[in-house]
Amino acid sequence: MSSNISQSYPAGSESEPERAAAVAKAVGAFEGLGDKVAYHWIGEPGDTRTLTFRDLQREVSKAANALKELGVKTGDRVAIYMPMIPELPIAMLACARIGAPHTVIFGGFSAESLSG
Repeated sequence: MSSNISQSYPAGSESEPERAAAVAKAVGAFEGLGDKVAYHWIGEPGDTRTLTFRDLQREVSKAANALKELGVKTGDRVAIYMPMIPELPIAMLACARIGAPHTVIFGGFSAESLSG
């Protein structure tokens, strides 16, 4: 299946000006929303977290930079193995930000069940 993804969306298929325009358009869509709620997470009873658009942008940038430091680059495939916590959509958005296709593996699966 991953080969189909690579064939459908080859790395570097967009020119730099096209990519820059797409990023500018996406960022512009959220201008002025800094303090508005972007994501409200409710976990176990009494465990909640609210992220504003500003918080989300900051966390996604930090995560994208961490992925880059680990050597992840545009076109690399990333598997995200995490529980359903606020950092999950942050990791997904960070992958999208650097152009790395990703898949999410539910964190409830054991490593043994995934190895076979």
